[in-house]
Amino acid sequence: MLNRLIKCYAPRKYLERRNVENTRLSDASLLALMCLKVQYQVATWRKFYLLTSDILPSLP
Repeated sequence: MLNRLIKCYAPRKYLERRNVENTRLSDASLLALMCLKVQYQVATWRKFYLLTSDILPSLP
């Protein structure tokens, strides 16, 4: 199911990324963050990171 969601909702840049084995976040965590970004209607990842950095200090 996770693969189906990723194919439907993940941007092409995510699907074609390199060094997948060296990532800090799991695919499920990354997909959850993408869904939150859409839910909160945040335009850029930088603004989303600033919004969530206070709530989730463990993010890289």
